[in-house]
Amino acid sequence: MEEFLDAARRLMPMPEMGPKEPLLEQYNRNYRYIVVIRRYKLIYLYENETCSILMAWDCRQNPNSLKNSDRFKSLNLES
Repeated sequence: MEEFLDAARRLMPMPEMGPKEPLLEQYNRNYRYIVVIRRYKLIYLYENETCSILMAWDCRQNPNSLKNSDRFKSLNLES
């Protein structure tokens, strides 16, 4: 758990440090990620100078379940 908090703290001064999440590019929003503990991605949205952490993603899962997640579909409706 501490590793995730440390990763989130690293985003504070440089929220654009993480690359854009390629599996979420179809939503045309600034979804980014940083790797935590080698197999997890901390996925976040950076817009309007606000960084919102959305989820910790276990990279051992099927990538299509992230790409087709209802969570991101509903967030996209707000834009």
